[in-house]
Amino acid sequence: MRQRCLGVAAILMSAGILAGCGSFSTASHAPPTAPSSHARGAMPAPLQSSVFQVTFSVQNPADGWMVVDVGSTPALYRATDEGRNWQRIVGVIPNALGSILVIGSHVWVPTTAPHHALTLAFSGTPGKNWVSQPLQATTQAVPWDAYANVVMPQTTTSTPWLLAASLYLGMTELYTLFRYDTHTGRWVAVVPMPLGQRGDESPGLAVTGRHTLWWASGGNGTQAQLDQVAVAHGRATIRAATLPGWPVTSPCGRETVNTDRRVGVPAFHGPTGRVMASWDGCHKAVHVATWTTTNGGQQWDQGAALPTGAFWGRWASPSVGYVWSASGERWWTTTDGGQHWRPLRLPAPLQRLDVVTPQDLWAIAGPGQNHLLHSSDAGLHWTTVPLPSPN
Repeated sequence: MRQRCLGVAAILMSAGILAGCGSFSTASHAPPTAPSSHARGAMPAPLQSSVFQVTFSVQNPADGWMVVDVGSTPALYRATDEGRNWQRIVGVIPNALGSILVIGSHVWVPTTAPHHALTLAFSGTPGKNWVSQPLQATTQAVPWDAYANVVMPQTTTSTPWLLAASLYLGMTELYTLFRYDTHTGRWVAVVPMPLGQRGDESPGLAVTGRHTLWWASGGNGTQAQLDQVAVAHGRATIRAATLPGWPVTSPCGRETVNTDRRVGVPAFHGPTGRVMASWDGCHKAVHVATWTTTNGGQQWDQGAALPTGAFWGRWASPSVGYVWSASGERWWTTTDGGQHWRPLRLPAPLQRLDVVTPQDLWAIAGPGQNHLLHSSDAGLHWTTVPLPSPN
């Protein structure tokens, strides 16, 4: 399965993950700048675009979608030539807190709606004839108190899925699983009540079959875990995965403390899958490891050691994976399931990574998320893609 989602929600690298990451600027060693000719009449600083997310179609890698902050309101752009030229989509105001789902010529985009409603913009033709599709709260007893997140994993299966998160009473994240009914053209909640809650706003969802999904709580929190979700007759059954050696508590001298845990979205190909998870030890030392299954997730075994200095990572497939340091300045990749890792050279610290295929990568870079990078050789070489003008 080729799982890729570069929203605030899905397989996600945020600025919090790359804490302390900065640009490779040498400004502190540069000579003093000459006085500007506009010193008496200061010119306003030009607007600078920043990228919230970028998504490319699994079935058609030339078809790309991007949400860009152009100064005041997020704007939606589309490219049909592998990202060389981007055209703005007029009439659709995307919401940055949600991934974009592209399946063939169909696309769903989370949009800004009044009263924190969860609404999707849908187009059944290549980017035209947009229709608004609201997501209904699963029950009046648990209303959508505030819009939090929408995770829509790209999948090659015929049934699209999404995981919608809401803030209940302003503090608890409730997650509801939806599937798309191709007969009625509507998103339907799989269960009448929310699927559950996590202590984090960045969950992940992987689709491994028509009726099987994996739900990963993607951020820090002692509630983080990996669940297998099986759907039958409109109902969801959840089974927690056991990752040996992934501790809930850690010894610290004479004390035993609860540890913050983090788990990524697994990557599967048939019954073989891999997932990364981390935990905080004594004095908040971060440990990260990878686990492998060969029987569809019935049993997980801890895999080979990761490179020294690895802080977090993700699997693009069971054989291809990426890990990076806490600063984001060092990256490694593997093509043999973690047996061997090699370093990558980056033009700038990466903020987020979108994997179209294990070799076709798109990344958002720079402290202001204002660089869009593309690699067609699994990160060995990168090219800079110009962003749309904010004017």
